[in-house]
Amino acid sequence: MTTATTVRRRDSRGGFTLTELLIVLILAAIISSMALPRFFGFIRHLNARSATSQVVGDLTMARTQAVREGRSVSVRMTGPSTYQVTVDNGAAVLRTIKTVDVRGGQRDISVSPTTARVTFNSRGMLTAASAQQLLVNRTGKVDTVSISAVGRVYRGGN
Repeated sequence: MTTATTVRRRDSRGGFTLTELLIVLILAAIISSMALPRFFGFIRHLNARSATSQVVGDLTMARTQAVREGRSVSVRMTGPSTYQVTVDNGAAVLRTIKTVDVRGGQRDISVSPTTARVTFNSRGMLTAASAQQLLVNRTGKVDTVSISAVGRVYRGGN
């Protein structure tokens, strides 16, 4: 006597249920919401470093331009976050090479002292009346840009 048995076969197609997918999406949302504040802080930090790099790069470019043209080239602060790179002969500006606002998209970045003037002579050396240090400020953090007497530009104290 044979008995007929019915064997239930599970559907062989693999996949996830809607509930499993929702749980994974909720977990991903929770984890990303915890990481988001750190990510935005990191972006602000990069913007501040970018502002410091901009100042260092423009000071180095001013020194190179002074040697190339055989004239004095100055970086003149024109506001809390703006400066101009100019070719000059002492007090008079002959030509403005560029005007820069270091803030970019950030409002809390400034450069001090706001009346600073860094001048390189025709040999690329810092003139006697020049500022030897600029500070890039970002809400509680300060990056220092130092210029040696021979015109070398350094990030950080000298």
